[in-house]
Amino acid sequence: MTSTSTQMDVVFIWHMHQPDYRDHAQRKILLPWVRLHALKDYYDMPARLMKFDGIHQTFNLVPSLVEQIESYLSEGWREEELDLFMAPAEHLTESQKHFILANFFLAPEDQMIRPYPRYASLLRDHLLKSPAGLIYHWTAQEWRDLQFWRVLSWIDPMIREQDELIGSLLQRGQNYDESQKPLLLERMRHWLRESLEIYRRLQDQGLIEVSVSPFYHPILPLLIDPSTVQEALPDCPLPEPHGAHLEDARAHVEKSVRFYEKQFGRKPRGFWPSEGSVSDGVAALLGEFDVEWFASDEAILERSLGTPIRSAHGQTQANPILYRPYATLAGEGPAILFRDHRLSDLIGFQYASWDPKVAAQHLIGELVSIARNWKEAVPPLIPIILDGENCWEYYEKDGGPFLDCLYSLLQETPEIHCRTVSEAIEGRERIPLERLAPGSWINGNFYIWMGEEADRRAWAFLEETRRALVAAKREKAVPSQRIQEAWEELYVAQGSDWFWWFGESQQSRQDALFDEMFRLHLLRVYDLIGKPAPAILHTPIESERLEERVQCQPYLSAPPIIDGRETHFYEWRAAARFVPGRSGGAMQQSLKSAVSGVLYGVDEYRLYIRIDPSDSSRISINDWRYEIRVAAPRPQRIRFLLDNGTFQARKGLLKDTGIGIPIPDENGWEILAHANLEIAEGKVFEVALPWEILESTPGEVLSFFIGCPIGKGEIEMVPPLSSLCVTVPSKDRPGKHWFP
Repeated sequence: MTSTSTQMDVVFIWHMHQPDYRDHAQRKILLPWVRLHALKDYYDMPARLMKFDGIHQTFNLVPSLVEQIESYLSEGWREEELDLFMAPAEHLTESQKHFILANFFLAPEDQMIRPYPRYASLLRDHLLKSPAGLIYHWTAQEWRDLQFWRVLSWIDPMIREQDELIGSLLQRGQNYDESQKPLLLERMRHWLRESLEIYRRLQDQGLIEVSVSPFYHPILPLLIDPSTVQEALPDCPLPEPHGAHLEDARAHVEKSVRFYEKQFGRKPRGFWPSEGSVSDGVAALLGEFDVEWFASDEAILERSLGTPIRSAHGQTQANPILYRPYATLAGEGPAILFRDHRLSDLIGFQYASWDPKVAAQHLIGELVSIARNWKEAVPPLIPIILDGENCWEYYEKDGGPFLDCLYSLLQETPEIHCRTVSEAIEGRERIPLERLAPGSWINGNFYIWMGEEADRRAWAFLEETRRALVAAKREKAVPSQRIQEAWEELYVAQGSDWFWWFGESQQSRQDALFDEMFRLHLLRVYDLIGKPAPAILHTPIESERLEERVQCQPYLSAPPIIDGRETHFYEWRAAARFVPGRSGGAMQQSLKSAVSGVLYGVDEYRLYIRIDPSDSSRISINDWRYEIRVAAPRPQRIRFLLDNGTFQARKGLLKDTGIGIPIPDENGWEILAHANLEIAEGKVFEVALPWEILESTPGEVLSFFIGCPIGKGEIEMVPPLSSLCVTVPSKDRPGKHWFP
């Protein structure tokens, strides 16, 4: 490694979090994600550091996450999916089999299913045959093998290597028997216990620092003052009714501090506020509990100072503004760090598709480049902060090869010192920050939690429920124990995750469950205080979600990798989606489209489109694949052709008929060449089109269709009855919202 003259401190903060999936009244765990991530991520992430001298890091644990892991280790709690794992395969009911088919393949296929021949063969059957066919034709052995592989594929390779039983089950691969289930269950419990104990051990040894978040992961600034949403989004309406509840925010923080003291025998020094959501009010609240530091995103620093941090090309150019600690409340409050958004997102969203060694070398090169361009006397402090669990299922071997190579290179580079946050800020000057702009790590605002109508409806239900609880407490007709339980249910409902999934900005295959769980907590409040719940709480908040989302402004903060495949889970999560057949009349719905879905999004530089074919075999029947037909503001069309194994984009004009329907002009085609034009085809077709090619300027609404050749000169237009629309973003204000 080339030596540089500048020393630097690099702080990694890995955030470990899942929402509270527990039904406290029934003592049931409704979804398995805490268990699965504990076995896949929560143990190996800190344990890996034991191989590397001098690599110190910070891990952020949400108290409600730790509590859920403890629920698995205590008597009386049951997880529904784990019960189905333990159920004898010979006695599975039809409804249980339907549940297994719907849930036991929920994992990235290329990384967590297809590498295992038996699991891959079961998936192939699942994709090719109807559920009814499988339910009546699979043998008990096939169901049992699927039960085992749902568990085994979510266990980290490090645990597999250390655990003889788990390793032997993986080697066996198939033909499991019922007697092995309780043995595997006991090993799972062992590693769940270890996934907590390792943080205590390594913090006591000085290898890591454990920070904490508010107890149930609420968006603190919105609890303290909902109107803060309008500082970054002045046009955003407030929920009606709404209320400011500093006391609720204080309860979450106080519960976290007490919980941490019980777990670790000391007070927490640092906080990662949920979703990096901060404000001056949050800084003051954390100061009440002697918190020494907290952190957020560089977008917050940029808004706080009113100064651009990055160049037009996204580089910081070793900007001294970013790589230093600040002191909130004009120097009187806790210290705050602001994460390098770009470096964090390289790990979170980009490197999964790279060769692990190349990715690790690239990140070291980025750090060394900062050092070489650093002009200040005080060495830079570079915060890399991201989710510590969700990205790894898209990496080779759950990220192990990448992390091992990265840590080795960090260890070998004498200029780079990997420290905990408390180690890194000790003795450093903290620049007084006069104002901390309210916002989150997602575009520096709160759009995703209060920006859509569904979000605000949920906030209104939350406020109405809280008012009913306060009234019941004031009336003193309900026992204090039940009042306290009701407050706990309300605090759970204040968690950020429910609002993350409301609205059109995020989708998962379990959205309806998240909706139901949110309302379950509110209904439980009314039950505890002995009052009838409003009938509206028995109705889904998003009873008529529009799946196709024909018009919206989907800003992609981390551009997708144009490689013809779904590179990672979050790659297109912020995109708008159109699904043919879910709009229009019966005629359109009766015809099978050549396209199963279109995803599209924007950033300041390009329009991104992904087309999912309904039949992968169709891609070879024509010399051209798809075309983009722009209807407005300037009619044109761009066709994508495969020429000697390489894709070309050719542009032809469309004639404006004057009645809003563009028609093709067949007078020739122009081959397009642009450094930022990217096209790729694999399981899906992906393209990134620079705005210059589209002749679009910021603020314009681009209206377009997808054209698909379907044989005999016919072209299917998607959508058939409308158009897809995006607003071209400006570099000053790229869009109303964006998501990781």
